[in-house]
Amino acid sequence: MSRRRGLTLVELMATLMAVVMALTGAFAVMLGSLKSFQRTQAEVSVAQPNSQAIRRVVDSLRGAMTVAISNSGRTITYTLPRQSSTVDPVTGERELIYPMVSDGVVRSFTITNGQLIAQPGNRVLLRDVSAVDPLPGSSQFNQAYAPFQSTTIGSRRAITVTFIAAQPVGGETKFARMKSTVLIQNSR
Repeated sequence: MSRRRGLTLVELMATLMAVVMALTGAFAVMLGSLKSFQRTQAEVSVAQPNSQAIRRVVDSLRGAMTVAISNSGRTITYTLPRQSSTVDPVTGERELIYPMVSDGVVRSFTITNGQLIAQPGNRVLLRDVSAVDPLPGSSQFNQAYAPFQSTTIGSRRAITVTFIAAQPVGGETKFARMKSTVLIQNSR
């Protein structure tokens, strides 16, 4: 007696059900990964301009000779020391003239109408700067903050720079908070 070997309907249905469950699981993992990628990409798109602006401000202030904060911490004015007209043959950079004197150019960063503006040049470095702390978990929620604050590190003068920028992403507003403290190297 010969018997045919094959799959029964029950075996076929069980196999098909296992394949469908595996595909559903794989699709759910892929969808979750895609949402996570989009969320991360949105956070980076908000944080990147904020990070670049704070870096520009900190790099500019580091070599300052005089610094003054006004307008409730929304404006910082500074001068840089004068540099020699010749280039150092070893470093390739211009050296500071000693004793230090100002180069005579008054520079500033101001936050006005939600924009960080650099002077001279009236260049907008950052848009959508929040005037109040919008983060519900913050101890200063819905309170105005000073983007520029004078502080000391040891016996040296320093400036703390804080920016909270907002950007609409996918129907909701995302915020990026950046804070850095810079030691003023040439202050008197």
